[in-house]
Amino acid sequence: MQYLAHDDKFQQNFQVPFMVLSSDDTTHRLIKARRSANDFLNFFSAWTGIKAKELTPKYKFISEQKAGLVWITNFNLKKSGLYSSADGYV
Repeated sequence: MQYLAHDDKFQQNFQVPFMVLSSDDTTHRLIKARRSANDFLNFFSAWTGIKAKELTPKYKFISEQKAGLVWITNFNLKKSGLYSSADGYV
């Protein structure tokens, strides 16, 4: 038996699929570009039409555009590694 565990030690623990479903979807689109949960509010605001001056997206979330460098925060709330959206850890 396997258990689902959340951790910060392996890429498989934080590289998880992200799905967007809505009742008005007419197409299926697979985007292979990696995304960070740190940018989720930028996605959600764009998807729902919410605008706020505090949200300044650096890239279009739903696109193949590269996200750039992302810090991975470990369970001690310390930055544990720099992650390149194209190549994995840097």
